[in-house]
Amino acid sequence: MDITKIKVIVCDLDDTLLRDNKTISKETCEYLIQLQKNGYRLVLATSRYRKEIVDYAAQLQMEHYGGFLVTSNGATVYNLKTGHREAFSALDKEEAQMLIRTGLDYGLSVHMRIGDDFYCQTVGLFRFILPLLKIFTKIIKPFASHKLEYLISLLHSIHFVRNLEEMSPDQVHKIVYLTPCGRLNPFMEYIQNTYQMKYHFFVVVNRTAAEICHSNVSKKNAVDWILQELGLTMENIIAFGDNSNDEMLLQSAGISVTMKNGSSRTIAKAKLLSEKTNDEDGVMDCLIKMGFE
Repeated sequence: MDITKIKVIVCDLDDTLLRDNKTISKETCEYLIQLQKNGYRLVLATSRYRKEIVDYAAQLQMEHYGGFLVTSNGATVYNLKTGHREAFSALDKEEAQMLIRTGLDYGLSVHMRIGDDFYCQTVGLFRFILPLLKIFTKIIKPFASHKLEYLISLLHSIHFVRNLEEMSPDQVHKIVYLTPCGRLNPFMEYIQNTYQMKYHFFVVVNRTAAEICHSNVSKKNAVDWILQELGLTMENIIAFGDNSNDEMLLQSAGISVTMKNGSSRTIAKAKLLSEKTNDEDGVMDCLIKMGFE
């Protein structure tokens, strides 16, 4: 393993760089800042939206050291040094409306970001469960753990609506589908069979949720764009991830590490496996043992 070629460190956030309480440890933070001081570029590549991760970027001093954010599974890249934003292949309004309508027809609840707010049209059990959870979690929030507090804050950021299709903006980066009843597979098969390979699904949370975007949107393609800007190639990066939305990037990176706590599917495809989990500072442990300083 030749780490001398590595110039860029790419990290997923949830279940990779972040501990279970959704924080970066002081030790990992200080170590990654030191690596940036020594010339490495840092990229955070996540399914989250920008406003959910800017505090982590600030904690890691990424703007000062020329870091990048890859958000919405690769739909958007932010150059924190210059402020430049590069967007890739958003869903247009008609596509989004079709995908919302079809998801609802298959009994899925549909979630979408519009502006800085999140909206959800619920069906079936979710129509009753999510609003009740919103009330219940408001009561228990003062007593919640950090991890549960994060999930509660996500729930309370959602506006429940009756007609999400009518609210669809001109461009949408991704649409999220939720179901407690294992209905994702028939829906995904229908979309893939009807529209060939036009869309790509990222399945999360034990197949109870899936995100859809155009097939050319991925963390790997977004990182490719960053590397072209820097005059580098995939052999110049080390990438860390844990789930299906990381797999294309992990397969392409010069060095790739799948987290010990990753999904079984992603672990099965791993080139390297971390010795420690995300909750044990697995990213830092791996970089230190490889000799990054």
